[in-house]
Amino acid sequence: MLRSAILVPAGLGSVLLTAERGMRDTHWDEEDVAEYVDYLADFRAEFHDIRGVREYAECLSPSSYVASQALAARLLEMGSSGIVYPCVRRAGGTCIVCFRPVLVINVRKGDVFSLTFPKSKSAATIRRVSGSSY
Repeated sequence: MLRSAILVPAGLGSVLLTAERGMRDTHWDEEDVAEYVDYLADFRAEFHDIRGVREYAECLSPSSYVASQALAARLLEMGSSGIVYPCVRRAGGTCIVCFRPVLVINVRKGDVFSLTFPKSKSAATIRRVSGSSY
């Protein structure tokens, strides 16, 4: 549903999906503009990497978090630092979930995007406001 000539961060897909779904569900019929700031960070730990591992396929459902939340609960209980997984909203993207905030270091501001949602039944448009290209 994205109409954009720019490459956007993997997390932005989830933000757009949630916002568009909320607008549809509430029958929002006015233009809405929001700012999305992409933050970058480094991590000082090893994470469970489920990219390309078949047994975790159901954890990568774009429409349900049930399996992924169950996996996260098990790994957290085992003392895991977090999970690296393929983005389900942008092909080729990689996402990370870090269970322990102390492991997140060197947080910095990345690109800033302006998201315009024309109406509840229209796709959002995206414009990079500042930052560099991905």
